[in-house]
This record gives sequence, C-alpha cells and structure tokens, in this order.
Amino acid sequence: MKILASSTNYVLHNRLSNSQYEDARSKIVNFGGEFTNDAAKADYIFVNYSQINRVRRELRTIGTPLETCVSCKLIVKIDWLNEPKESLTPGNPYVIWHRKPEMKVGSPYTPSTRPASHTEAPNDFENHETPNTENNNEVKSIDNVDQEGSVYPTTKEYPYVLEIPRYACQRKTPLKCVNQAFVNALSVLKTCREVNGESVRTRAYGMAIATIKAFPLPIDSAEQLEKMPGCGPKIVHLWKEFASTGTLKEAEEFQKDPASKILLLFYNIFGVGASHAAEWYQKGWRTIEQVRKHKDSFTKQIKVGLEFYEDFCKTVTIEEATEIYETIVSRMPDGIKIQSCLVGGFRRGKPVGADVDMVLSPSHTHSTKHLVDVLLRILDEEFQFRLISVQEHSCGGKKGYVMLAVILSNSSKINRRVDIIVVPPAYIGSAVLGWSGGIFFLRDLKLYANSHLGLSYDSFEIINLKTGKDICPDEFNEWKDPVEAEKDIFRYFSLEYIEPKFRNTG
Repeated sequence: MKILASSTNYVLHNRLSNSQYEDARSKIVNFGGEFTNDAAKADYIFVNYSQINRVRRELRTIGTPLETCVSCKLIVKIDWLNEPKESLTPGNPYVIWHRKPEMKVGSPYTPSTRPASHTEAPNDFENHETPNTENNNEVKSIDNVDQEGSVYPTTKEYPYVLEIPRYACQRKTPLKCVNQAFVNALSVLKTCREVNGESVRTRAYGMAIATIKAFPLPIDSAEQLEKMPGCGPKIVHLWKEFASTGTLKEAEEFQKDPASKILLLFYNIFGVGASHAAEWYQKGWRTIEQVRKHKDSFTKQIKVGLEFYEDFCKTVTIEEATEIYETIVSRMPDGIKIQSCLVGGFRRGKPVGADVDMVLSPSHTHSTKHLVDVLLRILDEEFQFRLISVQEHSCGGKKGYVMLAVILSNSSKINRRVDIIVVPPAYIGSAVLGWSGGIFFLRDLKLYANSHLGLSYDSFEIINLKTGKDICPDEFNEWKDPVEAEKDIFRYFSLEYIEPKFRNTG
C-alpha cells in the first residue's frame, strides 16, 4: 500500500520515544513516502498531539515555526500510521490542521511589512480542534499569543531572531550575556522547579535560558523574544514582568520562603535529589546535623556528601583545579604516554567550580585498565584521598572508566571531588566534548545527532542507529590532541566548531 506515494513527510520527535520515532519513519517509507528531517520541506507533518496550538509551540521551539512550513498541506496525528484506512484529506479525523487550498504561500522566512495585529487572526491556517470547555480560558490565552507571533518581523528589524539556530550546539553561548539580569532571575525559577522535582518545567526554563544567553542583543520587546526557540508564552509573560519591575515576584518569594531554603540546603548535598530533600523535610528534619543522625540508612554517595558537606560547599578556583590536574598528569611514568585535558566548567572559562573533571587517554600500547591502576598509585602517593567509585563503560569492545575520588588539596587543604575519565584513543574526542558541557549544549547535540544524522551520541560511544554499530573505532581511531579529536566530532556531525567558552548554556 503506497498511500503516501510522492509525498515528503516529517515526524515531530516530541513526546515520542526513540523506538516510536523510528517505527513511524519506517511506516512512512513502507507506505511509499519520503522522509525528511526538515519540517519546512514536508508535505505532511506527523505529531503525537491533538491540539494545533501545542504543535505550533513545539514547531516554534525547534526553530521551524508553522508559518515557515510552506510546503505543509496537513498536520496529522501519528496514530494514523497504525491504521491508514482513509486517505489523508482535510476531512480525515486524524488531520488536526490543513492549509486552505486558496491560500497563496510565500517563500520561507518572508515577513510581512508589519507584525500581525494583536486582534487579527492569521487567515492562512485552520484549526480542526474544538477547544476543551474546561480549559477554555487557557486555550484562548494561547490562541492570542499564537496570533501575535504568527508573522515574523522583518529581517531588517530583527535579523538574528530569524537566523537563530534551533539547537544549542549550533549557537555561541557565552558565560555572561547582555541579558544576564533576566537570565539570573529565570535561573532562580529553574532552581525552584528543580528543587521541587518538576523535571519538565526545569527543562523548559533551561531551554529558554540557553537561547536567551546566546542572543547577542538586549531584548527590548516581547515580539522579539517570542520568536526564539524555547521561549513560549510563559517566558514572554515573565519578561514583561521583569522589564517593568526589574524583578520576578515568584523568584523573590522562593528565595525568601523558609521551606524552600531548607529544601535547597538538602538538595545541595552531594548525592541528594529532589525526592530525598522532600522526604527529609516531611520527616521534620531541618538541619544537616539532623540528617547526619540517620546517615547509616543512606547510599554511599549521600554518606560521602554528608561527611564532606562543609568542604564541598567551598568552591574550587581554576588555579587550584589546574594544580590538581597538573600534579596528576606530571607524575605519569615515562613509559606511559597519555593525551589529557581539564574539562567541565573550567574548560568553558568558569573561574570557580564545584569539582575537578579531567579526561585522560593512553596511547594504543597501553590499556585503559592499566592507566586506571597507574592513576590510583599516583593519587595514593601525591594526595590523601578516598576512592568513591570506579564505573566501567563499554567503548566499542574496549573499556572506559569514570573514577570518582575525594582528595585533600595540597594547596587549600580542603577536600575536593575529582572525576577522572579514562577512555581508549578512539574516544577521547567524544569524551572531551561530552564532559565539557554545558547541559543544554549536550542535550541538543544528542537531539541533533539523533534526528539529523541517525546517531546516538554520548561520551563513551557514538552509535549508528541503523546498524547498531559504534562508529568511533573506524572514524576516530587516530590517537591525537584532545582539542583536535573534539574538532573531528564536530566535523563528522557537519557542525561548526564551537569553542568551549561559548558552550555555557547552563
């Protein structure tokens, strides 16, 4: 059955697992259709949503607003692929949006001569969804925002807004930005959501922060902000509040709230998550000392976090981190050649941090396990230290390791957390990239690799999703300088190399 013959199709990855996404792609091909990774080129867009307003927001988030999808004829619920009995026409119950046939469509990113009126509804789209009466007010509010943002401002007014890439791995994100005051206020709300275990909202705030930090100009209007990936109606509303008051009321309330202060105190203990913090608060515990009375029932990591809590609260300077790193690599025996790099926030230019991260790779003549044994001897000889864990990872049939230790710094006499990542030569590029952050840079890098290249990326392997094979041994087996090895990954992904100092997405 070639019911999708001669059509180009796109699948919105949001709310789909990787297996569901791949299944949808396979069915499209089986039904005679072509698949594209560019929504702007698709005739049909398949989604796991039933509300067109939600689809609009998600498309805007990935940097391809519906207004730019000039080839799109229909947006279809992905369930249609399971039982495609009826052809795809505007009257099909699985179709949630169609383009009116009389609509004359311009080219992508062709703006009108003026922004859409707040009262005008865009006349080129038709919503098949009947608003839920229980949430009627909310739906109306979202509709208004979509109407406001349905037409891009001219390129002359906001050139960067029209060009800002969807993925954080394609953007330059400095440590401090021109909109830093607003970012700081949003970061408080992100922390609030994080401490309360609201992972979805935490991620939403993080996406918005990552985009705003990459924007090189002061934000001076809501219309400007709402065009940016990840900046939906909520962020626009908060910006309006911040622009008029210089603060965010909710952020101030969180910082003053006694209960939130205690939850944050517990949450900042190494090894403790939001659920533990909430559980301890419900038990009536209010201080670190009260928690320590019950330490025997905790995990090994939490016990370490409690034992060294006071020291772990003291930040590490880049000078001290560099001293620890150089002490370790300089004590390497002459017979063992390594490539190494200080990673983490320090590589991104942060002056202080919470711990010290480094990546080491032995030459082809030595195994990673041998290097781990050598490192343990060096730590024992040069520092007072405690080994917390050694995690083993598969690297294309070889082994990679993450060593977590607590060492007493020779200069500050403070106990410091140290992560030492050891990988085979073919994996130094992926490891250095993966351990150089920031969080949303890496998150988007994984999304980009998956959706555009058919690859699953992490610090220890890059898997071709079609073959299930790790590509690193074949593509990156040359043992080389960490920066050059990292650049090889960018080149393979067809991405411009972003210097670490511009990966500060948070």
